[in-house]
Amino acid sequence: MSKHMALKRIAIPALDGAVLMSIERGRAIAARHAHESMLIGLVRAGARELTVRRTRVNVPTGGMFLLNPDEPHSSTTMPGDGESYSVLCLPPEALFRVLDDAGFGPARQTRFAHPLALDADTRTAFVTLVDNLEECASLDVTSQYLQAFFAMLVDQRTCIGFRHEPEAGASGIERARRIILAECDCDLTLGELAQAARVSPSALVRGFARRFGLTPHAYLVRARLKRARMLLDQGVPQSEAAATTGFFDQSHFANAFRKYYGLSPGRYRAALGLHEKSSEKNC
Repeated sequence: MSKHMALKRIAIPALDGAVLMSIERGRAIAARHAHESMLIGLVRAGARELTVRRTRVNVPTGGMFLLNPDEPHSSTTMPGDGESYSVLCLPPEALFRVLDDAGFGPARQTRFAHPLALDADTRTAFVTLVDNLEECASLDVTSQYLQAFFAMLVDQRTCIGFRHEPEAGASGIERARRIILAECDCDLTLGELAQAARVSPSALVRGFARRFGLTPHAYLVRARLKRARMLLDQGVPQSEAAATTGFFDQSHFANAFRKYYGLSPGRYRAALGLHEKSSEKNC
């Protein structure tokens, strides 16, 4: 590796044994080897060359590499300033549990059919998954994004070996959507929403993704943020707006608000000419 390389490693409690790694400006030549985990990687800068199943593939910037457990491969960084990439090392048992619980099956036959994915939808789904993993999301939330990601791979025939039932119908999706909008301040779980929609969790995730481009959890967060912004418009303090709309702490609320609206709640209030009231008393 380059002496200037920066490595970030995050354990994922919600997926027992899973690890998310981010590498900046790395340069490496790896001889033929294999991993016990499934590897899902995104090259964010630079490029790498993989040799998998006696096939050589180039993974460019924005491309993804997909490696099965115990699959021999070799890799090298392409000429240049090195590469930056994120990779999720996912133990098969952790993935199988998520897919089995969601009604996918037979999950234990799940394998990647191709080592390379270049389409923008797959990349976006993976980036969203990584964002939630970095925030240490709960198992319920993590499972939704993982299910949506693998369902997309199946639709594109990039992943094989398991089937999923048809997505939820319009009436079921609408029932779940109304519940989210009416009770967005509550701790709604995927199981509860799926039960209300009278479909399996995996069918609801796929139906939401198809209709809204979001998982049920992402739709819930968006509904909370819209309600929180209305409260801020009315002069409600930031802490109260966060608590009222179901965010468990101000930091989580501020991060989500910034991602969706492009500025922090404090800057948003300042733009409206509002300021947080000081808790200090004047003597």
